[in-house]
Amino acid sequence: KVLSSKKIGHKYSNYLLYIKEHPDALIIQLDSVIGSLDGKITVLTIHIVNYKFQFGILLQHHTKEEVFNTLNSLFSKMKGLEDTYGLGMYSAFTEVLLTDNGPEFDALLDFCDLDPNIHIFYCHPLSSFEKGSCERNHVLVRYIQYKGWSFDDFTQTDINCLFSNINSYPRKSLNKKTPYQAVLNDPRLGKEFLDLIGIYKVDCDDVTLNPSLLRKIKK
Repeated sequence: KVLSSKKIGHKYSNYLLYIKEHPDALIIQLDSVIGSLDGKITVLTIHIVNYKFQFGILLQHHTKEEVFNTLNSLFSKMKGLEDTYGLGMYSAFTEVLLTDNGPEFDALLDFCDLDPNIHIFYCHPLSSFEKGSCERNHVLVRYIQYKGWSFDDFTQTDINCLFSNINSYPRKSLNKKTPYQAVLNDPRLGKEFLDLIGIYKVDCDDVTLNPSLLRKIKK
């Protein structure tokens, strides 16, 4: 399997060159988490590598059209906040997006036609390690929602709760700060961004990274 010709200029080698030339750019990795094989609902995961911060959006159909529309809606809301408050949110968040070659991501290059300042890059085929930060964070998701368990009874509020707990877990790589704190302290993102995506702070003593969180959610 090889990358299609339309992805020329959007390969992993182009990504490496871009981030070398733009070392302060936020790096966004996109992926999806599938529940049970017979389940209908999947989760689009959006990961800010710089801060080990991840959030998710429920997908009803797991198609390239739904992924494009979901991201387009998110970007439009960011653009509105940027225009209203003079934030750098939209510009910073959409600068560098790296994903794999799953068919659900086939329409992402359309964003480059809409905005030349958006840069979409694709990993090599069968090379998920090239977006390893996102993959490693999925391990924390699986602490809570075991692989093979369905997402069909989840709401977006449930997903926000799951990722709020994960983002409130301190990381050594962040000098023992939480991903939530790191994003909060970035002037390009801050509280406005966190409120937009529905992620909130969970006190360290209350962070739950096991299936009992699901029982708390459903009470």
